[in-house]
Parts: sequence; C-alpha cells; structure tokens
Amino acid sequence: MAKYFLIPVIVFLSGCQFWIAGHSVDKRALVIGTGTADPAAGTTVYTMEIVGANIICKGTSSPNRQRRSALEPEAWTELTCDDGRTGKGESTRTTLDTGVSKGTDSCGNMFVFDYSINQDFIAQKEAEYRAMVKRNGGFWNDKCVASTDAPKHSDPLL
Repeated sequence: MAKYFLIPVIVFLSGCQFWIAGHSVDKRALVIGTGTADPAAGTTVYTMEIVGANIICKGTSSPNRQRRSALEPEAWTELTCDDGRTGKGESTRTTLDTGVSKGTDSCGNMFVFDYSINQDFIAQKEAEYRAMVKRNGGFWNDKCVASTDAPKHSDPLL
C-alpha cells in the first residue's frame, strides 16, 4: 500500500508540465513554449519563443494573493527575454487543466496566450494561431525594433 501512495506524492511534488501557445494582439506573431507548475506553491516557471523573431523569453508566475473576485487574475507573470525586453501579465484558469494569459512587454507589444497540461489542446491552438498569423501576412511590427515600423508617407496628399 505504501508504494502506491508514494507515486502520487512524487508526481505532485515534482510539478506539472504545461504547454503554451499564443499570439500578438495584431495576430502577426506566434508564441510557443513550455513550463513547469509547482502546485503546492501556486507558482510556475516557463520559457517561450516568439517564432520567427528568434526571441526567447523566460518567466515566472506567482499567485495573486489579493484576489477578491473571479474577475481578477489568479496569477501575475513576469518575464525577461534574451534581447533585453521584459514583460508583465496576468493569468486566469478557465478549466481544471487550461487557462489564458495576457501580457505586455516593455516596448508596448501585447500578447495573449493559452496554456494547458493537455498537450493536444495546445497543439490544436498552435496550429490555429500559426494559420492565423500566416493569413495576416506574418509580418510582426515589433515595437522594440524601429526597423519593423512601416515607412512614413512623404506625400502630403496621403
């Protein structure tokens, strides 16, 4: 009996892996990633990639201990990317195994994400978002990079 009890305890203490799929709010950049949740502490550690931009971001989340209603986020997130940008966001669970997040980086780029311990669900979301980004041209106007801004019109009649 003791050996059967030990397995769930080890799984619980080791954390749960989850997957992430998201996009920029302009629907032109795809974001994918993975993370590990610590159910006992209510915290997570994750890594995400802005696909095609070669930007890797690592972050953590912690519980919103001041939460007073279901309308407030369950967790606050913070991240730092390898190109120097930082970001903050919020997360809310939508089902027992899935949730949504939204966040803004230090340049003002906004993103939305789905996360889940259900890898198949996130694979479907990733495919959906990848197709959406492709339909929208896939050119992300990264506010951190001036060279991605559209050229200004020089014709005063436009």
